[in-house]
Amino acid sequence: MTLGGTLLTEPCRHVRVGYRHHVLATILAVTLLFPAAASLAAPLSYTPLTVRQSDGETLFLYASGDEFYNWIHDHNGYTVVRDERDGTLVYADELYGHLVPTHLIVGIADPALAGLRTGILHAGELIREYRTAAVHQLQQFPPQAPNTGTINNI
Repeated sequence: MTLGGTLLTEPCRHVRVGYRHHVLATILAVTLLFPAAASLAAPLSYTPLTVRQSDGETLFLYASGDEFYNWIHDHNGYTVVRDERDGTLVYADELYGHLVPTHLIVGIADPALAGLRTGILHAGELIREYRTAAVHQLQQFPPQAPNTGTINNI
């Protein structure tokens, strides 16, 4: 067999090697890109956070969760919420799947002595609803960052 005047003794071997490289490159790209696309959330766990109590006292707490559902807690894992009545940071309890503020002020009260559990969060159904709503909002209104020009990365 000849190709452009050149005698080919082993027909199309170079095509098969190129094909294999193409298949391997495609598999590698799919493997690397799809997990990144599927994992939108950036989970946090015990990320230090400094907040001010309503009386001006500085508290050192922690944040955990991702961009769709997150919460604040102390170093022992007791969930902290801000009481909407006066803005005081208090320990949270759970009532019918919802977080509710207690009278236990963070930095003063001992939640273990009061019988609170660590890791109190909203019910699983509510967390799923929050995440679904957040993802839907992102799909409806994608970020409108400019895709041309100079970006300063500081």
